[in-house]
Amino acid sequence: MSTEKLYQIKSSYFTAGIVTDIHPKSEDIRVKIAAPIVKYMIGWTLEEVQQYCKRKGWWINNDS
Repeated sequence: MSTEKLYQIKSSYFTAGIVTDIHPKSEDIRVKIAAPIVKYMIGWTLEEVQQYCKRKGWWINNDS
């Protein structure tokens, strides 16, 4: 069973995807793969991504 989930991030000027998975050491849900425009999010927790998107006025949803 895969624990990976796909999320879509939308702003007024881009739409991008990130893939999260459970980190083996910390058990946190972390970004594993990210579109080039948000590649800096790789390694972030899902909570960090959600808070960042909220601050930026971006929309995030789970597509999987």
